[in-house]
Amino acid sequence: MFGQNSSSKSVNFVVENAQDLFASPLKAALPSLAGTLGDAASFDWGLPFFYGRRVFMGFEGQTTPLGNGPFYAF
Repeated sequence: MFGQNSSSKSVNFVVENAQDLFASPLKAALPSLAGTLGDAASFDWGLPFFYGRRVFMGFEGQTTPLGNGPFYAF
């Protein structure tokens, strides 16, 4: 992951085959479901990635101590 200030951070995660996940009888959260969003620069972590993490949202056009929105941080 790369921030607007050019800082970077590695994030470990697991992505499994979606067909296998959907075939499973346990479909509560599918914690390893993720995928691309149509281009090489975007990625959908999937909601379960954020479980147990504090998530912060910066709204477009609004100033915060973390910088101007839009952004999300965890």
